[in-house]
Amino acid sequence: MSAKGVANQKARFDDLASANNLTINEKEQFEHYLIAIDNLNAKLLYFNFSSEEEDVKVIDLQKTKTARVDMRKTASMKIRKVSLFL
Repeated sequence: MSAKGVANQKARFDDLASANNLTINEKEQFEHYLIAIDNLNAKLLYFNFSSEEEDVKVIDLQKTKTARVDMRKTASMKIRKVSLFL
């Protein structure tokens, strides 16, 4: 990804965090995905930049009833899938 694209993603992330009054404690970016957590407000911020139309979600973890993590190994990597049920 170009430096302009990365800067654009960072600006989009910062705008959404600010608009939702989030204090991000930790964030992680991998490939076209970015996740971040606000521990104080129990919010999860999710970005999927992999397609033309980005997928963005702010999830209130206090409303989450169940969470499940599924792990799958392939020859070259581990894949984790997290499912949240509201």
